[in-house]
Amino acid sequence: MMYPAMKIASTLALLACGANASENGEEARWLVSTTNWGTLQWLEAVEGDEDAGAVAQSMVASYGESDGRIFYYLPSIDFEFKGSLTLSEAAVDPSQFDGAKCGPDGALDPEDPRCAKLTISGTISPCGDDTKEFGLQTLYASHPQMESWPEDHGFIVHEMQIEQLWMIANYGGGGFLAPQEYTTAEPIHHPVQGFPHFRQLMEDGVAPRPDFTNDVAGHARWLVAKSLWTTVSTIDSREEGQAFGNIRSVVDGGCFLDSSGLPYFYLPSPDPTAIDVNAKNSIVLSFTEAALASRVLDGATCGGMDAMDPTCARINLVGTAKELDGDEQVQRAEASFAAQHPRAEWLSQGGAHTGGSYYTIDIESIEFLRNYGGYAVLTVEDYVGWEPDAEGYDGEEQCSTSDWEGSTIEDNHSSYHTHDAHSSNGDGMGEEYHEHDGMGEGHHEHGGMGEGHHEHGEMDGEDHHGYGHEEYAEEYESSTDETKSISIGSFALGTAFGFVIWGPTVALIVYHKSCGRGRHEVAVEYKPAMMA
Repeated sequence: MMYPAMKIASTLALLACGANASENGEEARWLVSTTNWGTLQWLEAVEGDEDAGAVAQSMVASYGESDGRIFYYLPSIDFEFKGSLTLSEAAVDPSQFDGAKCGPDGALDPEDPRCAKLTISGTISPCGDDTKEFGLQTLYASHPQMESWPEDHGFIVHEMQIEQLWMIANYGGGGFLAPQEYTTAEPIHHPVQGFPHFRQLMEDGVAPRPDFTNDVAGHARWLVAKSLWTTVSTIDSREEGQAFGNIRSVVDGGCFLDSSGLPYFYLPSPDPTAIDVNAKNSIVLSFTEAALASRVLDGATCGGMDAMDPTCARINLVGTAKELDGDEQVQRAEASFAAQHPRAEWLSQGGAHTGGSYYTIDIESIEFLRNYGGYAVLTVEDYVGWEPDAEGYDGEEQCSTSDWEGSTIEDNHSSYHTHDAHSSNGDGMGEEYHEHDGMGEGHHEHGGMGEGHHEHGEMDGEDHHGYGHEEYAEEYESSTDETKSISIGSFALGTAFGFVIWGPTVALIVYHKSCGRGRHEVAVEYKPAMMA
């Protein structure tokens, strides 16, 4: 028999848990209904090499949503396959693309756990006659340009049967949502405010995309260098036959003219992508002009073109994740993050308190769609060997990360140096390229999934994806005195009150396991706590 106070505490705990689960589903529904494109990843066998196993592939995919149902318009894919769709809140507001912003007040970095990130896994199948027209109208409602796409390109309406969702939208780590949590919820946003910062980017304007008519390598390098976040696609390390995607902030130098072609990203040790990479380091980094400030026109992304239109350039860098193993490389990565991600100070100060590593990519192949007519011809050698000439890019900032001296939390100022020979911001990222096909034979004009992708190898699973993402509450400190000053009296009173009220609650959560019903078990220190 429980004491009355403990009964009350238990009831409050269960109600809070139910509300939290409801908010998770609402946030996921909101993100799906608000964005209209994401990164679709899947697994496929290596052609001609049965011993190589499956590798991850990905593409930027526009989608339509109705009451939580997700539809795609894919070229000549007339078969069923397993795949995952990865979405980021950083893609919602084009006005925030400049300066790596996210959140209601633009104070969050795309990698900040409070900038919602969602991966939906399931089976993607061609629609039957009973749902084809509904799916088509749903797609047209979000993507009116699809109505004019050539009929002879063989686009087919598909629907995703959702089997699992993984989301992180606040401190406390990411976790799984059961499909019913998503399907029964209403699309409601639960925004989390950011913190003010002293150090901000110089946001005096955004240089438009240069004329890369005959410069394929330059266009590719520019797209990667200007991107501030990417989807990292991996082979899921738990569920066989599935791929997993995750949003990561990226940089390639302090600006475009400082880029090397090899972008950096950071993976905290408990991050699901880090666990996948440790199991098998095959990755794909996906970038699109639909996420660039330079391509926003009158509030519309890609100059008003659909994210799947060939003129909205997109690139996949396919290869293996490579951990940075020298102080010089790590220092350059930290300097680059300091220059381009001021809202994510931990990225320039050694990373998350959970531990982790900085990475780049060893590029094995490249998929680059920049116009009608199919994938551009670009070798890895040409991509890596391309060097930007400051004289040819008016408006681009000149900068250098070679004289990086580090930064401290105390002074909150970096020693990164910029030069004002040109105005505007350069966003960092560069990588290597090579030709690679997508899914969908003969339909390269619309960035479909190229030839030879009809075998979808089994994807490794998600055992670890319920583990905590990056928990930055400790390292993401406010730089204002107001957030650092705490009243001793208020602290003591709050502590006493919390002990009396929440002490029994915490104990009873273990007893009342119903809160975790339908979710995977996870390590205690990374218990999912997506919504506050």
